Parts: sequence; C-alpha cells; structure tokens
Amino acid sequence: RRNVALLMAAQALGGASAPIIISLGGIVGQMIAPRPALATLPVSLYQLGVALSTIPMALLMRRIGRRHAYVLAAVVGTTSALVAAAGVIHASFLAFCAGTALAGFYGAGVQNYRFAASDSVAPAQRPQAISRIMIGGLVAAVIGPQVVIWTRDALPGAPFAGSFIGQAALALIALPLLMRLRMPP
Repeated sequence: RRNVALLMAAQALGGASAPIIISLGGIVGQMIAPRPALATLPVSLYQLGVALSTIPMALLMRRIGRRHAYVLAAVVGTTSALVAAAGVIHASFLAFCAGTALAGFYGAGVQNYRFAASDSVAPAQRPQAISRIMIGGLVAAVIGPQVVIWTRDALPGAPFAGSFIGQAALALIALPLLMRLRMPP
C-alpha cells in the first residue's frame, strides 16, 4: 500500500512533464528554431527519448534496483528541464532540443511506475494498484497544464522558461517520494 501511494504521487508529479513538453515544445520551437520546419522537433525528440530509454531503463532497474533507477531518472528529469529552460532563456534551439530529448529518460521511468506498483502487491490487488497509478496520471494531466499557466511568464523576456523550471521543480519534489520506496527485488 505504501509503495502504491508513493508511486501514485510520483506519477502525478513525473507524469506532468509530458504535457508540459508536448504543449510547449512546438510553441517554443517556433520561437527559437532556426527554420519553421523544425518547430516541432523538440516534441519528437522527447518521444524518441522515451522510446530509446525504455530498454536501458529496464536494464538499469535490473542492475541497481527500481528505487535507485527511479531516483536517477528524477534527477535526469530535473536536469533535462533546466537544460530546456536554459535553451529558452538563451534562445538556443540545440539546448532546448537536448533538454526535451533527455527528458525522455525520465518519461521512460515514469511509465514504469505501474509495473512497480503491480509487483509490490499481492496478485489479487494488482488491478487496483495499477488503477491507482493511472489516477496519478490523470492528476498529472491537470498539473502539467496548470504549471504552464502559472509559470509561463515567470521570467520576463523568456516566455515559457518558467514552465520548464516548474517542470524541474516537479521532478525534484518527486525525489523524496521515490527515495522512500521499498521495492521487492
């Protein structure tokens, strides 16, 4: 139960990264891309980052355990959001793309939370555990856009940079929750 509650909260926080990147990637890309045709590249790179990180995340979890892999992913999530924010602040499309691509590693970790919840309860409780993690995903779908709304103009002269700093803060807030997990081997 404890693990499921922690993972549900971590899902609500970590899952908010995707809506932030997906809603802002094209807008920011249009503002700073060297060519208009590249405007949606940051969103594509995020999706590619998730896809390319899924197997490495699984191998990492096997090697160091889920809790440590999830903590590492949240640290990467924080770092990637700060890199994206720096890209916005300095109008560096390359840095922004690097930040969104790197965020895919965090996304791969977050998408694994439902499996961890399922593995941490008795077989009869697995559907309920997975449902609770999915509720965390619904909460994330509200949190992400709200962070964008509340922080889009937080840094004068750098529209939406504050939203990526907010994304970093969400990943940072998830860290203590993930550190408290006690997962079975």
